Amino acid sequence: MKISPSIAMRYLKAKKRHKKDGKKLVPGDVFKLKGLVISGTDGPHYKERLANAWGVVPLEISAGTELTVVGTEDFNRNGMVFFPDACFYEFIPESELVREEEEEGYIPRTCLMDGVKKGGFYELVISVFHGGAFMRYRIGDMYHCISADPDGSLPRFTFHDRVKDVIDIAGFTRITEASIEEVIKRSNLHIHNWLAAKEYDSNDTPFLHLYVELDVEDEENAAVTRALLTEHMALYFKFFDSDYDDLKKLLDMEPLYVTVMKKGTIEDCEKRLGRKIRKINPSALDIQSLKERRIDYIPSILNRVGD
Repeated sequence: MKISPSIAMRYLKAKKRHKKDGKKLVPGDVFKLKGLVISGTDGPHYKERLANAWGVVPLEISAGTELTVVGTEDFNRNGMVFFPDACFYEFIPESELVREEEEEGYIPRTCLMDGVKKGGFYELVISVFHGGAFMRYRIGDMYHCISADPDGSLPRFTFHDRVKDVIDIAGFTRITEASIEEVIKRSNLHIHNWLAAKEYDSNDTPFLHLYVELDVEDEENAAVTRALLTEHMALYFKFFDSDYDDLKKLLDMEPLYVTVMKKGTIEDCEKRLGRKIRKINPSALDIQSLKERRIDYIPSILNRVGD
């Protein structure tokens, strides 16, 4: 391999230094970055780890295929501001999204930049100034307003997540209800009902948590079903999403948990709550309601996939 002498010297010095203090060698010991940016889902969850690895605190930017680069943090790193010359921005408040979901045919109302509130969550709507078909276009991205001063200064945002009917893991995978239904259908497994949620482990690493009900209730078949379902999901990711392997290799994570429950658990929770539970990204209250029904879980298969 052709390695520059200066890089080789940095590596050898860092290795010798860390051998004495017992610390792990990180990329920032060898490569010196002038800047580092992050964009999209789960970026803030990796910000601290990236800073520790590279010695540079990342700047969050907002960008995408449809909207180009439209926002950035400044060097204070206290939230993004949107560029005024890229798009015309509208914001759908979370309350309007809930109403849209509950009332068939309802068209949600938007607010403009001077109407957003600190602490609010909004779906971004764009009209591109530079031509094309993207007029009042919903890209499906949710932003959290972290600063909205009444003195007229620009509000600041951080990227929150995709809209509720999409599970996006670290910007690599985008899972919908239809895609999971297709995987379950192709698997020919006896899945009676299911829910899927994006959750975070103790290290703040995101993963897809799939809760499934079985038509069979003995533990042996449940364990086999869990293994087969995990295999089918992995095949789906690899076939339909070429970035799945990168997600595992680059981030050193297992993106899927499977919890198997007895038949009727979800229906029972819906009866107690008095309403239907979302298939994709149910609320924290709904997940807690499921967890309170620990008697319905099959205890020997609650482990994380891969453990």
